[in-house]
Amino acid sequence: MTTPSGPPPGWYPDQQDPRALRWWDGAVWTEHTAHQSQPAQQPRPVQPRPGGPDPLLLAPVIVVRKEYTSSGGVFGSFLCEFTDGDGRPLGTLGKVDLDDEAQHARIFSGSSREGLGLTEHYQVQDAHGGLALHIARAIRAKTAARPLFEISLGDGTPIGLIQSEKLFGRTITYGFRTPDETRVGGFTSKSMVGPFTVTDQQGNQLADFARDGDRLNTTGYVMRRPHPVPPPLGWLVVASMLSYDIALFGHARP
Repeated sequence: MTTPSGPPPGWYPDQQDPRALRWWDGAVWTEHTAHQSQPAQQPRPVQPRPGGPDPLLLAPVIVVRKEYTSSGGVFGSFLCEFTDGDGRPLGTLGKVDLDDEAQHARIFSGSSREGLGLTEHYQVQDAHGGLALHIARAIRAKTAARPLFEISLGDGTPIGLIQSEKLFGRTITYGFRTPDETRVGGFTSKSMVGPFTVTDQQGNQLADFARDGDRLNTTGYVMRRPHPVPPPLGWLVVASMLSYDIALFGHARP
């Protein structure tokens, strides 16, 4: 029977001192040692992104603050920042430009509409910078009096539609609809500055939101939810105050 041979002669980590190397002569360990130039270190584990529902769906309070960029004294695009009631970041909203191919890909394949036509696009990023929501606003003439928004997840999965049902008069009403246009809730108010009450189709209150102040040029919102609303309806609730502000002011400061 052949006796298995040991490792070949060479420097190997010292079992008594991981910072040192010890010479193995092929048969026994010798007294010769040498220090490694740098001790071997265990690689740090990759910290996974927290799982579970997005904090945007869970926070009892969402505070929105709008910051405007200007050029030559004229206000242009904006960036909305979201925090919870304790000031912890939840995400941002910004206006984006998409090419024709990307816009076409955002049209709901199951919708009976013939696309939104000319659109402008907004993206919601979570606190980690990941794309959480995409909001497409139809800006064709027929939707000027009845703003229409198409809401989808960051990966393009359709969530639903938000459309004005009554924009003027004593009551302002917007409806939530699934991609096949089944109404599943909405939000209403007796004032353009709110407060707005968000309900499901059965009339159960899901949230309320209002502008942070009593003037139209106040740049902020606060949403309060008595309990988390699961997706996909939960995403329409989050998008409700964002869509209303876009419908009222677009990307320019009032």
